[in-house]
Amino acid sequence: DSANFAVRVGENWGVLNLDQDTILPFIYSFIGHVDSSFFMVEKDFKFNFWNRKHNSIISDDWFENYPEFRALGKFNNGFAKIKMDEGFNFIDYKGKLLFSKTYSNLGNYDLNIAFEIDGKWGYIDNLGKVIVKPIYDKTQSFGSDGGIVDLLPLKGIVNGVGELLLDVYYEDFTFLTDSICIVKSRGRYGLINTQKDTIISIKYKFIEPYSNSVVKIVEEDSQYYYNYETNKWIKREE
Repeated sequence: DSANFAVRVGENWGVLNLDQDTILPFIYSFIGHVDSSFFMVEKDFKFNFWNRKHNSIISDDWFENYPEFRALGKFNNGFAKIKMDEGFNFIDYKGKLLFSKTYSNLGNYDLNIAFEIDGKWGYIDNLGKVIVKPIYDKTQSFGSDGGIVDLLPLKGIVNGVGELLLDVYYEDFTFLTDSICIVKSRGRYGLINTQKDTIISIKYKFIEPYSNSVVKIVEEDSQYYYNYETNKWIKREE
C-alpha cells in the first residue's frame, strides 16, 4: 500500500502508515520496497519476505544472506533466490521451495536457469531438468533466444537446448533485443544477431545503447548513430 513507508530510526528499520501507526516494528537492518506485494526484510544477517496483504512473514525459516541477495532475492516471475545451509534454491510467494535439491549457486529465475555444480555452470529448466550440462566457467539465466556462456576469457551464446548460436569467441556481449547484441572482439565493437548475421562490422572503437532502437558508434575522431530496427544510419558527429 502506498500509504505505508519504510522508516529508519538509528540503525534499525520499520514500517509506518500515514497515521504513524507501526506496521512493522523497528527491529530490521533492511527493508525492501514496501509498495511491493511481497517485500524483503533483513534481520540478524538473514532475510525473509513480508506478505503485505496478510501482514505476515511468508516462511518460518529465515534465509542466509549472500552477495547479491538484495538484487536476486527479489521476486522475479513469482520466485526469489534464497541461500540455505545446503546451497541455493528458489521459493514462491507461499514460501514453498521450487527444486527438490539445492545447487552450489543459481542465476536469477527465468525459463532457462543458470546453475553451478562443482565450480562449473550449465542450465536447468524450472522443473530442475538439466538442459545444458555444467561445462562452462559461468552462465547467465535467460528466457529469450539465447544465454551468455563463459569459457574465460571469452564468451558465446547458447539456445535452450545447449546449441551454440554464437561461438565462444567474443570478449563481451550486450543484448539490445532478444536476438541483436553489441559484441566486442579483439578490442573492437560491432553489431550481430543470434543467426550470426553481421549488422555492423566489428571494427569500431566503441558502441553503446543510445535510445530506443538506436546505438551510438564511436570511431577515433567521429561519432555515428544507427537504428538497428530500420537498418538506417541517422547522423554523424565530427
